[in-house]
Amino acid sequence: MPAVSKRTTFSPSDIGTTLLALSALAMAWLAWQHIRHPRLRLPVATAVPEWAELIRVATWPPIRARSQHAMIVFIEPGCQACATVLRAIDSLRPVRGVTPQVGYIYFVHAPVNHRMIDASTMAECANAQGHLAEYLSALFLADDPADYGTIAATDLHLDENRLNECMRRTDAQALVERHVMAGRQLGLRQAPAVLLDGFLISPPLTFRALDSAWSSIVSK
Repeated sequence: MPAVSKRTTFSPSDIGTTLLALSALAMAWLAWQHIRHPRLRLPVATAVPEWAELIRVATWPPIRARSQHAMIVFIEPGCQACATVLRAIDSLRPVRGVTPQVGYIYFVHAPVNHRMIDASTMAECANAQGHLAEYLSALFLADDPADYGTIAATDLHLDENRLNECMRRTDAQALVERHVMAGRQLGLRQAPAVLLDGFLISPPLTFRALDSAWSSIVSK
């Protein structure tokens, strides 16, 4: 008489244990894939359509090669958080031998504060004398950012005649006005804000978040 095989049965606890094990394996696999292929967390699903225009009007040297990656930072007079973000960007590690080329957009939140716009215009005038970084550092930390003239002429010892002439030029004022409008078209409510290769990086703009976004973009 042939032997009768016994049917293997599973208790509910066995099934639960198996499902937990499979779930743990799946989570471990997803974590490994994230490490191998990190994805940039974005508050928008698509690239910022105004990116090309932002590159055109941003305050920075022209991009020297197509392979360079660009980062645009929206900054505002008296914004101490902007100073923190710029320090974080300066500390970004090169990826594949590349560091981001950083440009600035001057942003003034509504309602329009003409003294803040003048302070931003003075940044362009300081930039014309090769002292943009020093001016911005002082402007971010100033007790009264509207005292831009003293910051530029006295604290940084810039050429006062050149500064006054620059402030009277309509092109410098028009550039800042384009900057402010660009920020509002993007729906920004405050500075700082950072765009990398056409993507708006989601806050908080910590060094870890910026470094992760930078690595993700360059490694794609």
